Amino acid sequence: MAVRNLPVPPIQHGEPDLDRLRQVKPPLPDLEDQLLYDRDGLRIGLFRAYPDDLHFRCSGEPGEHLIVFPQTSVWIRHHGSHRFVADRNVATLYNPDDSYERATLSRLGDHGHWFAFSRETLCEAMGTTTDDGDRLLRWPSVRTTSAIYREQASIVAGLMDAEGAKTDDPMIRARALALLDDLATHLPGHTEPGRLSEQHRQLAERARALLAENYRDDLPLDTLAQQVNCSPYHLCRVFKRCLGVTVHRYLTDLRLRRALIEIPEGGRLIDIAIELGFSSHSHFTQAFRRAFAITPASYRNRVAGAA
Repeated sequence: MAVRNLPVPPIQHGEPDLDRLRQVKPPLPDLEDQLLYDRDGLRIGLFRAYPDDLHFRCSGEPGEHLIVFPQTSVWIRHHGSHRFVADRNVATLYNPDDSYERATLSRLGDHGHWFAFSRETLCEAMGTTTDDGDRLLRWPSVRTTSAIYREQASIVAGLMDAEGAKTDDPMIRARALALLDDLATHLPGHTEPGRLSEQHRQLAERARALLAENYRDDLPLDTLAQQVNCSPYHLCRVFKRCLGVTVHRYLTDLRLRRALIEIPEGGRLIDIAIELGFSSHSHFTQAFRRAFAITPASYRNRVAGAA
């Protein structure tokens, strides 16, 4: 969407109008919200709220547990808390019934990418139980690393290229769960786990074996987790801590290294890409170039020239 040429409004000071805030309920049609993914207890989307939108200041309760990665800077104040700056260096956290207010910092208003996880997944990530109710996210924001910010942006960009909620990439959920696990390590009070147990190592090895046998297929994360007898979140967490990479990254590397063998043998690149589980030729080319600093076509020409 084209950015509107808006006047820069002043930052709103003073206490929020909490009576009015509690009366506002979603959905609010003048706030742009685009759903990109909705499968298996995970929803991903983006929103754009402009300063002149009717409900910019008081936009109601989220209705679900949200982790938001701001794309602009804005003041946020949760009910009963001090206001803070939400910018690209933090992720903002919302429980379903959180009341909050915005105040402008950027002339663009408040734009962000959001991830909504199931209560069960968040309980695992936060080390809580379902008995804790809906207030699983106990902090208003958390600092993010460059790697976390880059990964969420990559997930959202990929979904937009894949026409949003129509995507059927089974590794989207694996990437999102790995992102959540990385984010959880930066929450206040988080402690790193001790040495990995032999049980964890065996779990990771069983997952590796399944990926090695089925790397050409669309292997849903839920199916992979069921095969190794654990939850999807636990699998993603243990896998990364054992191997140093996410399930998605590991699977992509298996496919790309097989591509190094198949590309010189001939055949259309698009056919190789689809056969190896990539969603499109452009997706394959982008992943191949990122891994090997060369495009598939250039690699084929280089190998042919060296023969």
